[in-house]
Amino acid sequence: MRIIERLADIPQGVQVYLFGCGQAGQHLKKILEHFRKDITLLSWIDSFKNEGIDGLRVIKPDALPKTIKQNEIVLIASVFWREIEKELIKQNIDNYLIIPYHFLRRQGFEALKGSKDDPLLNPLCCELRFSSHDLEIYKEPLEKSLSLFGYNEDKKLYLLLTNQISKEISPLTAITDYYYKTNINKEYLDFINFEQIYTIIEGGVFKGTITLEFLKRLPQNGMLYGFEPNWKDFQKSPLFPRLNKDPRVHIFPLGLWEKKTELGFKPDGAVSRIVEGSHSSCMLKINTISIDQFVRENNIKRIDFIKMDIEGAEPKALSGSINTLTKHRPQLAISIYHDKRHMFEIPILLNKFLKDYVYRLGHYSCEYAETILYAIPEEKCSQ
Repeated sequence: MRIIERLADIPQGVQVYLFGCGQAGQHLKKILEHFRKDITLLSWIDSFKNEGIDGLRVIKPDALPKTIKQNEIVLIASVFWREIEKELIKQNIDNYLIIPYHFLRRQGFEALKGSKDDPLLNPLCCELRFSSHDLEIYKEPLEKSLSLFGYNEDKKLYLLLTNQISKEISPLTAITDYYYKTNINKEYLDFINFEQIYTIIEGGVFKGTITLEFLKRLPQNGMLYGFEPNWKDFQKSPLFPRLNKDPRVHIFPLGLWEKKTELGFKPDGAVSRIVEGSHSSCMLKINTISIDQFVRENNIKRIDFIKMDIEGAEPKALSGSINTLTKHRPQLAISIYHDKRHMFEIPILLNKFLKDYVYRLGHYSCEYAETILYAIPEEKCSQ
């Protein structure tokens, strides 16, 4: 497995085949043409496209062994890189490199272009990756957060995700190895004891996919309160009519925060952001509420489970939930990957107010993303 960490990891003056001519591949082509003018692009490799794209011809994967030369390499730029890698190995092609898919989202080019450092040396996922400097300045809170996990597998995963592992292999390669070797594949569902759950608060409904998973496990007399500030996009979801008809579901066009206020919201699919303070005209204006206010105003008698994936607003929303957390002692599934500091800030914040909780960790991607902190009261643990 050869996941590169920096653009400088691509050999100088090499001739390249780009495997994958979808959005990710076209984005990589743009990056290479701007930052690596020493590289010669030969052609696309793609199983489904036939016509040339953006000035490059397309060849089929099975033609590659007869075409590729010793001084040429394949750059894999696809979400299906794992399957592509297996196919190349089967064809005895070992001169290939894998580009981190997270970087190939459209923000990658702008991130490199705006970098103060050498873009060729800049880590491709630097905004979520702990550098040596980060590990030095955050040493104490990282150690404190690590100590909260009682299971060795969670401690090992935490060290991996915070880049505190052996440097013999790249962090992204190690994360990818973990992702494909584990059987954990139920994001927001692992470790949770649903037999104890009748009332759910879901922060960040997005398209409603996870909401449906919760409803499968929720009794018919249960209740789910969802919050989704990007209401127009949510209404376009094919799941919206189904969720709207379920009497157990009440979803509000609000964001979760520490108080009622108006904020900026930058909708961008899976990488949307809530922006505090002044916001530009291109952002949506959204209204927010705190969980404590919502529970109090609606006279809700019990809260059993809170899930949050709210685009970096988790610390603020948790600060606005303290009364609910201490009174109702719900089980929690909180995303902690939108800001690398959340890896220690959120566990420490919860532990400050919650007593006798068990902390577990889940990771659900081959990137620095989709990391979930689970917190379960000892009396509600199912294992």
